[in-house]
Amino acid sequence: MSKILVVDDEKILLALVAGWLEFEQHIVVCAENGNQAITKMKNEEFDLIITDIVMPEKEGIGLIMEIRQKNSDIPIIAMSGADRNRDAYLANAKKLGANRILSKPLDHNSFIGTVNELVK
Repeated sequence: MSKILVVDDEKILLALVAGWLEFEQHIVVCAENGNQAITKMKNEEFDLIITDIVMPEKEGIGLIMEIRQKNSDIPIIAMSGADRNRDAYLANAKKLGANRILSKPLDHNSFIGTVNELVK
């Protein structure tokens, strides 16, 4: 059982991903943007961060950069469903320190497999 922070401004997707992870017996904490995520990370430790890229306030790219600037080796999954420039966003996330990148819409089995790889 791992403690996972999921960051996404799409409430429906946030609930879906949280449900998938809870079914797999993970503890899930949710945030709707990068600023909320940073606040939660100050008060709690996580085994994995899953973040959307395009969000209001602090985007996923900024969140990844802030996490990595603190020399954190916590695994990060970046995901994006942006119609424009999705591949560029994801490539940038990978370059800045995301361990894995996923395109939305998410495939359940692929998503859970990726999570399980990172929280062994």
